Amino acid sequence: MNSHQYGLIDAHVTDPVDDRPSIIRAESEAHIGMGKRYGRITREEFRDADFVIATLWADVSVQRYQPQTDGE
Repeated sequence: MNSHQYGLIDAHVTDPVDDRPSIIRAESEAHIGMGKRYGRITREEFRDADFVIATLWADVSVQRYQPQTDGE
């Protein structure tokens, strides 16, 4: 169930992010990116959104705030 008590059809889990400020930035960036392409219904719901594109926005947003390591 999501926060509005609707059953989920599909779900996606991103890689973990280490600190709360980075988590907030990544989540916000994903929502902003989705809002540019799809009509917003609520903060986390977008009209006629494509699941694959939503997961890409989430993954890219998380990757931007992951700690950078040498050699990987």
